[in-house]
Amino acid sequence: MDPSRKVKTESWPSWTRIASCVAYGIGLAFLYSVWAVLITVFGRGAETLASIGISLKQLIASYLGGGAIGGAVVGLAWPVTRWRLGAGVVGYVAAIPAFAMISKGLVNAREPGAFWFVVLIGSLVGFFAAMWIWSDERRQRQRPGPP
Repeated sequence: MDPSRKVKTESWPSWTRIASCVAYGIGLAFLYSVWAVLITVFGRGAETLASIGISLKQLIASYLGGGAIGGAVVGLAWPVTRWRLGAGVVGYVAAIPAFAMISKGLVNAREPGAFWFVVLIGSLVGFFAAMWIWSDERRQRQRPGPP
């Protein structure tokens, strides 16, 4: 095999990158969980959860699951994020499980249209947020360092 035609393995996702993306997703889910606990303790969250038919533990588990799955998607698809459109697609796909899990706790299960609406909006937010992050990172790389 011609050595110049070797596959660049550094572009493939590593277990370290996947693990750090999963940890990032779980970290964001933890923030959502803290918010849910605060609303449940100090607000009308317990009544709202009871009306939806979900417990606080189930809500937190769905947040953590969505964050972990979304993070895994980003980690696995990391090489595609080298292009702006690729980053947007990865953000869109990663937002689907995350917002599906979040939506499960926010939208009554008897309203499937509302559930899918939240997932669609979340996915579009994921797409545009990923493209914005991609552009911002590229701009920061092009800035000259201190003299």
